[in-house]
Amino acid sequence: MAATNYLKWLDGLSFSERSQQAVLQELVLAESPCRERVARLEKAIEDDLLDWPLAPVVERLQALRGVQLICAATFMAEIGDVRRFANPRQLMAYLGLVPSERSTGDAVRPGRHHQTGNARVRRVLAESAWTYLYPAKLAKGNYFESPT
Repeated sequence: MAATNYLKWLDGLSFSERSQQAVLQELVLAESPCRERVARLEKAIEDDLLDWPLAPVVERLQALRGVQLICAATFMAEIGDVRRFANPRQLMAYLGLVPSERSTGDAVRPGRHHQTGNARVRRVLAESAWTYLYPAKLAKGNYFESPT
C-alpha cells in the first residue's frame, strides 16, 4: 500500500552526512510503534462495530472514495441516525457546511463556510474530499475497466 511504498522510499534515501542518516533512521524507528498503535486502535474499532446497530451504514459509507473506517465511524458516531434531519439542508447546517452570505440590495456575495456545527465530522469530511481532486484510478480486473 501507500505506507509501504513510502517506507521503501525512505529506506532508499541516503545522506552524505552520517549524522543526517542517523537522524532519519531514528525517526523511521520512532514512527513504527505509532503505526502499530494506529493499527491496534483501528482493529478495536472494527471489533466494536460488530455490536453496533449503525455498523451496516459505516460499511456502506466506505464504498465512497476517500471514506475509510475512521471517517465512516466518526461520521456515524457524531451524526447518529441521519433520518433525524428532515432534509439535507438541516444536516449541512448541523455540520457547519452552509456558506455565509452578504447581501446589499441586488448584490449577493457568497462568503466562507460558517465555523459552527460539528468540527470533528467537518474535519473528516474535508480530509475525505481531498481524494476528489484527482481522477479515480481503476485496478486491473475492475468491472468498470474498458475492454481493449
